[in-house]
Amino acid sequence: MARSFDRDPKNTIVMPSGQRAHRDTVRQSEVIRRQFESPCDGVWSLVGNGLSNQTFIKARDGVIA
Repeated sequence: MARSFDRDPKNTIVMPSGQRAHRDTVRQSEVIRRQFESPCDGVWSLVGNGLSNQTFIKARDGVIA
């Protein structure tokens, strides 16, 4: 099976779902796993949804995104 950019098989792991990935990619994916947070009333943050996080703030005239 071909590997992407890394020829050392020690760096390729098999996840519980059967997917194969570089160990550093799996580690980073845990850091940015998808989650929805509300640090205080009227403020929400969606983390791990693509390349950037989205933050929403409840304002007098609506929601600022």
